[in-house]
Amino acid sequence: FDRDTYSATREEKEFKGYVPYMMRWRYAKDEDGNYKRDDHGKLLRESNARLVKWDDGTISLHVGKEVFKVDTINSAQPNGFAGINGY
Repeated sequence: FDRDTYSATREEKEFKGYVPYMMRWRYAKDEDGNYKRDDHGKLLRESNARLVKWDDGTISLHVGKEVFKVDTINSAQPNGFAGINGY
């Protein structure tokens, strides 16, 4: 993300209105603008998306302020599949 080149209007037009539901990530930075790393030297990422597993076993996907129910299936079954329907 670069504040100097970002245009919300251009992004909204380019992604046809799906911007509020868009998963985003970036490398995390500290207060001084340096990239944060884990104990193994790997760059740390931060995102606006989270998967939450609730006490009752259900799972939800949180993207920004939106919450989506996640259905789980056994993709090893002959008719199983994995995918995202975004359009």
